[in-house]
Parts: sequence; C-alpha cells; structure tokens
Amino acid sequence: MSLIKICGLTREEDVKVVRDGGADFAGFVLAPSPRRIEPDRAAELVRLLDGSSTQAVGVFVNEDPAVVREIAHLARFSIVQLHGEETSSHKKTIGLPVIRAFGIEKTGDLEGTAAFPADFWLFDTRDRHKRGGTGRSFRWEILQETEPPRPFLLAGGLSPDNVTEAIRVAAPDGVDVSTGVEASPGFKDPRLVREFIERARAAFSERGEER
Repeated sequence: MSLIKICGLTREEDVKVVRDGGADFAGFVLAPSPRRIEPDRAAELVRLLDGSSTQAVGVFVNEDPAVVREIAHLARFSIVQLHGEETSSHKKTIGLPVIRAFGIEKTGDLEGTAAFPADFWLFDTRDRHKRGGTGRSFRWEILQETEPPRPFLLAGGLSPDNVTEAIRVAAPDGVDVSTGVEASPGFKDPRLVREFIERARAAFSERGEER
C-alpha cells in the first residue's frame, strides 16, 4: 500500500487541490478542533469528490456510535476515523470501514493496538490536550522496534520536508498530514499540499511499492 491522506479540510478550494492531486483520502473533522466543520458543511464538501478516486473520511472523537453512523450517512463518508477512547463495539454499530487512531510516545504504546478490529490503524503523536493536529512528530523508530498491526498510517508532524524520511524509517502503508500543509489552522496551502503528495508518492515508489 502507498496511501496518502490530507486531513482537516474546511474549504472547497482545498478539497479540489486534494482531489486533483490524487490523494487517496480527504479528511473532515467533526470533533472539537480549529478544523472542525458541521455535518451539513461536510456533506457539501464531500460532493466535490464525486467521480474521483479520493475517499471521504469523517474524523470523530468519543462520539456516540449511533451519531457517527447518522452523520456518516448524511455526509456520505466512505470511512470513519475514531480518534478517542472508542471501544471495539463502535465499529459494528457504525457499519463502515474504520481507521482507529492511537497516540504514540514510547514503544509500549503499541501494545494492544492490534486488538481493535480496525480496517486501518493510525499512529499519531500522543498529546495530553490534543487529538491530532499537534504539528509534532514522535520517534518513528518505535515502529521498527515493535511490529505494528497493518495496514497502518503514520501521522504527527509530517510535512513535505520530512515525509520522505518518515516513509523510509517507519515503513508505513500510508501517511496522514494536516498541520504540515497549512497556511493557518484549517486553511491549506495548495503548494504544500501538492508537494506533500508528490514527495510521498516518490518515497513510496523508491521503497519499491506500487500504488
């Protein structure tokens, strides 16, 4: 796999850049965040992905699974990302593919992550106050020291400047960026988005993977 996810989209022009750049996933945050949008707005933005290969991902934190399912239906999300302390029962109730996010700080933080019945795992920088969007990386070598469940996406402090090295060191199945391609919170820089996608694709290709 060589997946690319651009998260925290709030504007039509940013969704179009992500779509036209060929990202695999476009992420929309429906949890407390500077990048949070309302469900109706998410539905409007997801329509811009019609006819493309980019899939819409709804990001939630400790939301009632019935509410997640309702919003996902309204916005036509293809995938749901759970970024809190959700339990394994959430996936069955939601009824969609799930990306399960875990905060990583040390090697032991990977223990037990495979027990969650996810379709993808996402490893992000652990923070006591934020669920993603920290702009900080964790030590990628952790993912070499303990075999993580697969397929997994790497997040946390990625940018066009370090995504090549991140893919080389962590060997993820995909990468996820938000802060590292922004002009300001919730407002993407189109040049950075394009550069991130291009450099990630090149790094995956150099690693011997095909899209």
